[in-house]
Amino acid sequence: LKKLNQDIAYQKAIIEKNERRLNSIIENQGEGLGITDLDENFIYASPSAHRILEVPQGSLKGKNLSEFFTEAQWDKLKQHSNLRLKNERTTYEISVTLKNGKKKHLIVTGSPDYNEFGDIIGTIANFRDITKRKNREKKLLDLNEELESSNEELNEANEELLNLNENIEHQKKVIEEKENRLSTIIDNQGEGLAIVDLTE
Repeated sequence: LKKLNQDIAYQKAIIEKNERRLNSIIENQGEGLGITDLDENFIYASPSAHRILEVPQGSLKGKNLSEFFTEAQWDKLKQHSNLRLKNERTTYEISVTLKNGKKKHLIVTGSPDYNEFGDIIGTIANFRDITKRKNREKKLLDLNEELESSNEELNEANEELLNLNENIEHQKKVIEEKENRLSTIIDNQGEGLAIVDLTE
């Protein structure tokens, strides 16, 4: 009996050690971890989840996810939650709206959560803040649009310049033709043509 109690105590110590290690990993990871029920209420949220959503530690438990989404983004989340009921794991990007009105972009990986009988009872989700990356992408997109607009303006300017050059060349030809015609008239006159300077 003593040996059995020692074995139980040893196994319990190992389990507690593993739990502490797991909790330490969860608490110190950059990604948020959230567990929600079928009604999208938080059952558990890691410290990183609180930091990403900028709420006090421990305040997410019992809160509904709808508090952080616009109607359009909520519909998107529900579409993925419905897939969870079909035992599907999905990864997607979504935007949240914080209490202070600030928006953040997240990439989420959601997996079904099961009870001891194998029934799906909610979602386990890892999510990462990709707001900085999305902002950089937007700046690059805006810059590309500006460059495309500048290119269009340059093309239009080049076209106008070509048209102007064509007009100049045309005017040159007209002048040359007139000069040639005048020369021909002068050459074909029987009498001499004198040009007198009347200023003297």
